[in-house]
Amino acid sequence: MKSFKQILIIAGLFFLVFGVLFFMEFRKNSNLKAELETKTARIVEAKEAKSKTEKLQSEISELHNIMVRIEEKIPQDEGIPLDLMRKISLLADNLGFKKIEYQYLAKSGGITQVKVSAGNDLVPSAGSEAKPLRIAMSFECQFTKLAVFLRNISKLERLVLLEKLTVARVPEINPRQRVSLELTTYTFVNK
Repeated sequence: MKSFKQILIIAGLFFLVFGVLFFMEFRKNSNLKAELETKTARIVEAKEAKSKTEKLQSEISELHNIMVRIEEKIPQDEGIPLDLMRKISLLADNLGFKKIEYQYLAKSGGITQVKVSAGNDLVPSAGSEAKPLRIAMSFECQFTKLAVFLRNISKLERLVLLEKLTVARVPEINPRQRVSLELTTYTFVNK
């Protein structure tokens, strides 16, 4: 009987120690499970945030490309449109024009509201207004080359408006004509 009591005490102690260890491991396991669920929820949130961030990055990139196209059409704070004049000079020189002359027509009007076409959307100038820059140009050329020249100007990235065109037939320079143009382009200025 003594040995049965000892076996019973040992078995009771064994079950008690086993129960305490089981309870501690169960509690640790429950805490780990809760932590796993929390981290899984954070991972899901992070993946959603990453997809939103990637979407926003693509939208920012698209808007940046639109702004670049707008600034190609209408540059920011340009005084005299020398780059445009250089491009037009190259076009005229490639077509064999003679006696090319430019005159910058300063301060020909105030500030104008302009909407620029960027792709299919009209994008208003936000925080800026467009100031017109006027250029007078004269040269000698054949009439057929004048048509090619005007078409090439219309294909420039820069927004250029033909305000006035005068073609004069001068017998001394036949078969060429004396041509005078007034062109208007724009630059953004801060309000």
